[in-house]
Amino acid sequence: MIKRKQSFHSNHLKLFALPFIGSLKELSNEIRISERLLFDFSKFQDSFYKTYEISKKSGGKRMISQPCRKLKAVQAWILHNILYKIKSSEYSQGFDLGNSISKNAQVHIGNNCVLNLDIKNYFNTIDFKRVYKLFLKIGYNYEASYILAKLCTYKDCLPQGAPTSSKLANLISWNLDLRIAGYASKRGFNYTRYADDITISGYIPHSLRKAIPKIFGIINNEGFNINHKKTRVQDLSGKRSVTGLVLYDETYGIGHDNKRKLRAKIYNFLTKEECHTDKEQMELNGWYSYLNNVDKKRLRQLSTFASKLLLSENSLKRLSIKFSDKPKKIVHQPKTTLSND
Repeated sequence: MIKRKQSFHSNHLKLFALPFIGSLKELSNEIRISERLLFDFSKFQDSFYKTYEISKKSGGKRMISQPCRKLKAVQAWILHNILYKIKSSEYSQGFDLGNSISKNAQVHIGNNCVLNLDIKNYFNTIDFKRVYKLFLKIGYNYEASYILAKLCTYKDCLPQGAPTSSKLANLISWNLDLRIAGYASKRGFNYTRYADDITISGYIPHSLRKAIPKIFGIINNEGFNINHKKTRVQDLSGKRSVTGLVLYDETYGIGHDNKRKLRAKIYNFLTKEECHTDKEQMELNGWYSYLNNVDKKRLRQLSTFASKLLLSENSLKRLSIKFSDKPKKIVHQPKTTLSND
């Protein structure tokens, strides 16, 4: 019985081209870190994490648990050699190779109404037991699954700050995605999830609102909670937004209000006499990079606007950023006080 079960584990790992790890010693040999240090990482976790708070864009505080350099390297190894080799559900659009907020928005273009939901305390809800069961399901034995789960969790949950947390959350949310997508598709709705942000879109607002209790039930049944303050249905009477991007009939972008506010920031940056702060410069660089990924039309418009302001030699000397169509690539929306419409 034991041999047959071990054979299943081996075949499963071979199928996904995953490293064969059955014990702490084998993991130590794979990563080339001492068994003692790996044991300490899993046993005395408080000694290897730095915890601090950051402000949320929506208000309140978010707790960040940052692993030390060596533990983070171990987690990065697990991410690249195990977790990235397993595909998340097709409905998961965040924090995975090849995914982005642009891809998330594209699914909902053309629909008349959008339902936005937020999973409350997403990472904190995913405890050690769920991570342990995931590694078992992947194909690792009890000992290896226990060690891997211990290395990827802190205080019985996924730490926001560990490189493995987002991918683990996506894999653990696989069944949630399939259940909501199955329910939605039968009713002509489109479904995506970007980390803890759930988006469902359709043509008839009344039908979408009617489906909310059932969707809530699925989310709760899968072991997650809903942040009811962020639940909203958007239709043609107002803006329809998906993870910060505004939907139009055939495209998406940052929205008219954000364009106007960003235009004002560019004007102030280029025309004021006093020296610019590094924060102002970095914010504009971030926005131009962001626009290059999600809204090239407004990038061209704002680049043209900026160029027209650069008429005097003094303005040219003061300018230290380049308004081009090919800035550095970023994936996530930059921190700013602009609204999302």
